[in-house]
Formats: sequence, structure tokens, C-alpha cells
Amino acid sequence: MIRYILIFFCFTSIIMNASAFSSRPKDYLDFQKSPGYRKINLPLRINWEDIMHHNKKNQRIECIIKTNQKLTEDQFAALDKSKFAIRAIIGTIITGTIIAKQLPQLANLEFITSIEGSVPVSPKAN
Repeated sequence: MIRYILIFFCFTSIIMNASAFSSRPKDYLDFQKSPGYRKINLPLRINWEDIMHHNKKNQRIECIIKTNQKLTEDQFAALDKSKFAIRAIIGTIITGTIIAKQLPQLANLEFITSIEGSVPVSPKAN
């Protein structure tokens, strides 16, 4: 009897994992294989995947991007096209927000070297 219960749980687990994988859209799977996906740090990836999984594709994500040089006019236009709203620029570091569904387009821009999710800074406890 225990053997049948174990087989049942194993089979159920396999089915659930397969359905979760197959439910991801093709463009999401293509993005995972792109160079841009590796530019995103793990906490932001997890946050983005959760947002996309819950179909909140128009939610804005706060992030920090690093570029390989100070931005040119064409690069500003590329950021604008990807719907990245710039909040501040400090040399090659740019803070701002992006619509979740636009993150792959932003990450695949050649002049961007890394993207991290923003986290609130809390004051030190005395």
C-alpha cells in the first residue's frame, strides 16, 4: 500500500512540474536563453518571474542598471523605447523603473552590463 502511495506522489510531482514548465510562454523561454537574462541579478529574476507568473505584466519594477559608458543620445532613446523611466544618473549607474514585460528588451540592450532590483534602505538601529 505504501508503495502505491509513493508512486502516486512521484507521478503527481512529475505531472505538476511538467505542467508548470509548459505553461511558460515561448518568449519567456527564449529570454532565459538570451545574453540579457544573465545580466539580471537573482533577486530581480525571482521578482520578475513572480510578477509574470501572476500576470502583472504592467507592474513597474524599481531597478538599478549599469552601463559600459556614459549614455549617448541613441542610448537614451533606446532606454525610452524600452519604457525605462530614469530617476537618477550617476556616471554609468542609472536608477529608475521599468514595466515588467519590458525587462527582456531592456536587458538585451548591448550597452547595459548589469541590472539589479532596488531594495529599500532602512536606517541603522541604534
